[in-house]
Amino acid sequence: MAIIKHIASGNLVYLNARHVFGRNGQSSNTHIPEKDVSQSHATIYWQGDNWYMQDHSRNGTILKGQHMHRSTQQLSEGDLVQFGKSESTRWEFVNDQSPTSYLQLLKTNRILELRDVHFLPSEENPEVSILLGGNQSWVYEREGETFSLTNGEIISIGVEEWLFVDNEPLDVTVDYGQSVSKAFFLMDLSLDEEQIGIKIMQNDREMDLGFRSHNYLLLALSRARLTDKEQGIEPDHQGWMSVEALIEDVSKEMLKEVDEHYLNLLIFRLRKQLRELKPDGNLFVNVIERRKGVIRFSHPYFKIQKGSELLGEMMP
Repeated sequence: MAIIKHIASGNLVYLNARHVFGRNGQSSNTHIPEKDVSQSHATIYWQGDNWYMQDHSRNGTILKGQHMHRSTQQLSEGDLVQFGKSESTRWEFVNDQSPTSYLQLLKTNRILELRDVHFLPSEENPEVSILLGGNQSWVYEREGETFSLTNGEIISIGVEEWLFVDNEPLDVTVDYGQSVSKAFFLMDLSLDEEQIGIKIMQNDREMDLGFRSHNYLLLALSRARLTDKEQGIEPDHQGWMSVEALIEDVSKEMLKEVDEHYLNLLIFRLRKQLRELKPDGNLFVNVIERRKGVIRFSHPYFKIQKGSELLGEMMP
């Protein structure tokens, strides 16, 4: 995430996708109190794959030692910006990464950039999962329920409070949606059905999840989707399975009694594996969708096969 540093104090400011600097403390993202700075002096914004600065001030701005006035220039790491005559208005553009939504820990102002899926307060104790939902907006899961995150919302996790800032680029130039929507999950059962291998097939590329205990979750939920399809249920409503029924199913498969805590652990392991799976596994961390008391596999396309035998599929 892009950062601009105040030269005099050393303070770092994380840039919003559209970030206004000016003397008006209410309308500016970053307040600069000097009198020769305009109320709304300049805007730094993300467009395409680059950051730009647009001056809309009365007196102009100095960028890289050159005066600019009512104009726009591209920014690069290391560029120096001065908004007024005073040295106190000098800033350095120190990081040119793309903008992302983030959480800010209120107690210390620590920033957590949101990239794929995050487990808080820690991976060892995942009380809350934060991830991109199916509509590409950020959500959080707590105790089996999913909640939308809105800009400025404060969520409590343990003894800590976090502020959510929606900071997605205004123009999304990389269309991950098409890459995800065209992929399908290939679930391959061994002949004795004791092992389940899963691969994500993406055009001419595959990502191998291997043989993991949490693979059975996707298989069981995919079978629920197929059953609903056969019964004529509309696609948007297919595949929902009660948590109790899934726990019972998993218990039978594993030949031991499991509970919701264990189910949550399997989901955590699946998401963690997807997050770390290269090159694009992180785009699929939201394939498990949850509502209160119910759960489903939300990716639209998959195949289930045993050897050369096709057991079921939902394909475009």
